Parts: sequence; structure tokens; C-alpha cells
Amino acid sequence: MGLLDNQKRKKEIQELQRKTEALHTDISREIAELLEELNSEFEAHQKQEKEWEALLLDLANKLDAQERTRLEQLAYHLREIKQCARKGVDAMKQLARDHKKAAQENRRDYEEYLYL
Repeated sequence: MGLLDNQKRKKEIQELQRKTEALHTDISREIAELLEELNSEFEAHQKQEKEWEALLLDLANKLDAQERTRLEQLAYHLREIKQCARKGVDAMKQLARDHKKAAQENRRDYEEYLYL
């Protein structure tokens, strides 16, 4: 009886392992897709930054002091938004690494338990 119970428990754990790995795979794929999308959008906007800086310099020379100050404030806020976007991309990269590491640790835990 004990041997049959152990075999049944082992099969249940193996099934749980398969489900867990499938879930990890799905989540990893989704994270990778979102990261790629976020990164490509960020890079696309990065290319326009030099054009924006050139436009700011052009406009600054044509504006009075009050308008120039408002334009500089807008430029400052846009730089802050850019920093937030970069942090978002970096956070997604870290999330992808952390999830991959957790999935590997989870797989190792199952293997240790199953093959003891």
C-alpha cells in the first residue's frame, strides 16, 4: 500500500510540475513580448529626441523670455517622462530575469523532490 501511495503522490507532483512549468512558460512568453514591445516603442521615441532638442534650440531663439521659460519647463517635464519610461523598460527587464530565475528554482525544487 505504501508503495502505491508514493507512486500516486509522485504522479500527482509530476502533473503539478507540468502545469507549473506550462504556466511559467506562458508568463515568460508574455513578459518577453511586452518587453520587446515596450523596448521598441522606447527606441522609436529615442530617435526623435535629437529632432526635439534641435527644435527647442530653434524656438528658444525666436521666443521672448517668458515663452522660453515655459518651453524649458515643458522640455524638463518631457525629460522626466523619458526617465520614467527608461525605468519602466529596465523594470520589465528585471522582471523577466527574476521570473526566469524563479522558474529555474521551481524546476530544481520539483526535481529534487521527485528524485530523492
